[in-house]
Amino acid sequence: MRRSSLALTAALLLSAPAPALADEGEWVLALEPDFGAFTGAIDGGRGTAIGFGGQAAFWLGLTTATWLFVDGGAHQALSGGPLIGETAGGVVVALDVLRTIPFAEIGLGADIRGERVEPVLRLGLGADFLVNKSFSIGLVGRYRPVFGSDGESWYTLSLRIGLRGGG
Repeated sequence: MRRSSLALTAALLLSAPAPALADEGEWVLALEPDFGAFTGAIDGGRGTAIGFGGQAAFWLGLTTATWLFVDGGAHQALSGGPLIGETAGGVVVALDVLRTIPFAEIGLGADIRGERVEPVLRLGLGADFLVNKSFSIGLVGRYRPVFGSDGESWYTLSLRIGLRGGG
């Protein structure tokens, strides 16, 4: 009985979350397929259209809890909604750094729909789970009010698949 208790205790201690290796100079390259909802001008009227898309993101660590990011991608809203291209850059702040890294992001960028290019603010909340020091998987939800448009906005929920290095 004592041997099994000792083995169980050792297994639990060895499987405890290890601190993440986020640090100055760390980089993350992530692919983010997503599902989203666009609200705005659709087929000459106003409405909401759901769709799919994806982005590629690059993060560069400034400290153990902050990164700069740049990314770009495209999203196709179905049912008469627009094709939306996006590029953005900003800051990501880790809310905790263990095996799971919850984060908040804020970014400014541009949305491209047909001939129109409009500035966009992007707010996001997400979490990355470190599978090991070089690979992470996570989720991020984002909201984007589109400036210069008549109340247009869109929401996305993205899966994140990331390669990590440096630091």
